[in-house]
Amino acid sequence: MTVDRAALVDVIADRLGAPTAGEVAGGFDTADRVRVWLREGSAPREELDAVCRQIDVRRKLATRYGVGWRPDAPETMVDGATMAGVVALLLRAAAAGDDGWGLKGVNSALKALELVAVGLDAPALRAWALEVLDARTRSDG
Repeated sequence: MTVDRAALVDVIADRLGAPTAGEVAGGFDTADRVRVWLREGSAPREELDAVCRQIDVRRKLATRYGVGWRPDAPETMVDGATMAGVVALLLRAAAAGDDGWGLKGVNSALKALELVAVGLDAPALRAWALEVLDARTRSDG
């Protein structure tokens, strides 16, 4: 099954809508940051690395963060729509990169799908992840 990635990203971005709060008092709203990255077409690698750390090490992605991706208290897990956006960003970066980051991105995307139910997008995101994983393992190994 081939996933129409551009259409999937557009659907996810439309569900998230336009950014609302932005950067506030030294912190940021995770959903707003994801909305902006989806609309811009990508996220900075260092930001995606921070997202991967939240998913892989902390096993959560909170709705708000302070400076340097430090969690705000109390922590509330992002909703499914935001997590779908995160997964799409990770997969897009993983598919585009050729510097070894691809497997890390796919791994974090698959873990993210286990943390929060992303609803209708789950089958398409999983299929996309498996396509990227297959492509990465063929070219990296």
